[in-house]
Amino acid sequence: MDSGADSDDSFNALLKELSYVPLAVTLLVSLGRGEENPTVLLQAWRDKAAGIDLVTGSDKTTSSAISIQLSIKSSRMHSTSDALTLLSIIAMLAGGSNPDLLLRLTPSISNLIESTVMLRKAAPTYTGPGSATLQLLSPIRSYVLKCHPASDMLKQVVYDVYTQYVTNRSLAMGGSGNEPALAAEETNLKAILPQSIQTGSKAAITSAIGFSIYPFWALPRLEVNTSVVEACQRNGDLDLLALSLIALANEFRSLAHHREAQMACEEADTHYRKLGG
Repeated sequence: MDSGADSDDSFNALLKELSYVPLAVTLLVSLGRGEENPTVLLQAWRDKAAGIDLVTGSDKTTSSAISIQLSIKSSRMHSTSDALTLLSIIAMLAGGSNPDLLLRLTPSISNLIESTVMLRKAAPTYTGPGSATLQLLSPIRSYVLKCHPASDMLKQVVYDVYTQYVTNRSLAMGGSGNEPALAAEETNLKAILPQSIQTGSKAAITSAIGFSIYPFWALPRLEVNTSVVEACQRNGDLDLLALSLIALANEFRSLAHHREAQMACEEADTHYRKLGG
């Protein structure tokens, strides 16, 4: 940011109006490293704040929300045409996107490196210590998912990539030894697979069943298993339904929910009997 007296006064006034919220300050300071000086940023913040009922939320919530909007809508962000597209894809990934998968997730983005650099400069993204994974802070991710969601076409690309990611590493297909690769994407798989299943894709359903059989997951898989069961019920696929119920029963058993496990096993047995004629 500029270091003149007027700029210092505007910067101090901006900090005060931001309620000194760290996330808000970080985003606005990042903008100040570009063409926007503190005086311009202060006026932009006040213009945004004027349209918000401050009584409905805390100063911290308001400061963060406005700062996120200003950051994403800044001229710096829009100077790179695909930066917002990349942001919408990364927002789908609760665990962030590692460089190897990012190339496969963004076939429509021709200037991936430039877009990635722009996101880093605009400060809505970060990388963890010793990690190259590009991530969003939770408040920013929530805002992007709500206000700038990925298009249906982009979502389908993400679904397909993660479906194939699991399929290629499934123990059922002789993929033993791929546990570290799957574990590295556990958070994303747990978030993406239930969404992918909703498309009715049999490949996605089969992939999710393969995902659920790994016994060492740190996170509960009930969301994934339940989504698979519901999808199979809608599709009327008794074979996959019975298999998914067994996976669900195993998950219930691991959580010591024995009654639910027994019920799932009994329902699976019923469907296997139907298949047996």
